[in-house]
Amino acid sequence: MRQEIYLPDFQGEDKNFINAGNIFNTNRFHCLIVSTFVPMNEKLDHLLKQAGEIFMRYGLKSVTMDDVCRELGISKKTLYQHVTDKNDLISKVLDQDIEADEKMICALQTSSLSAIDELLHIQKMVTMKVQHMHSSIIYDLKKYYPESWGRIIKHRNEFIVGCIEQNIEKGQKEGLFRLDINPAVIARIYSSQIEAIIDPMLFTGLKVNTATIYAEAMRYHIRGIATEKGLNYLESTQHKPNPEL
Repeated sequence: MRQEIYLPDFQGEDKNFINAGNIFNTNRFHCLIVSTFVPMNEKLDHLLKQAGEIFMRYGLKSVTMDDVCRELGISKKTLYQHVTDKNDLISKVLDQDIEADEKMICALQTSSLSAIDELLHIQKMVTMKVQHMHSSIIYDLKKYYPESWGRIIKHRNEFIVGCIEQNIEKGQKEGLFRLDINPAVIARIYSSQIEAIIDPMLFTGLKVNTATIYAEAMRYHIRGIATEKGLNYLESTQHKPNPEL
């Protein structure tokens, strides 16, 4: 469902009306890639967060609605007041998760952080999430819940690609990223790698944790597009407390 949203204009105007779901326009907005979700009621929001934690811990296919009710300490009647079936529950959990990610990324992009610092913060967020993700989730989504998987692909191809492209353009203006690269092309190349990065099955047998995998991927991305100034800035982050790269 499309939702009307107002965002502050970074060029100084008080408010500008936009339609949620539109891809950003960097001539007017710093972050115009916004959530398309209608806010959930508080009770449902809490239920979905708890259900999401269960799926992250045990996977999707192996968890039944009875398991969810038992873990949450609620009756099936209560659960079915909010969702129609397991597919609907997974879909709603996914939508809640995507909405939270979009809000966080937009908050980063409207901050005063540099393009590289934005990427470091996103890396930290993704690492914290996927390190607790059950290894079968990606497989389960693809095989048993294709509609939800399609929602993830749509989110990646529209919102994530747009955010990466905007980040690259910001880095170019800051002198951190090279001017001889095409932001639209690089954004799509990097976004296509995200599925592999977050899929634990791909790295089975390697003695590396999720933080290391994502740090390597982010370092690979930044070093491939950075200027000398950008590389020097990236190197300086190594000497900060708890460096992300």
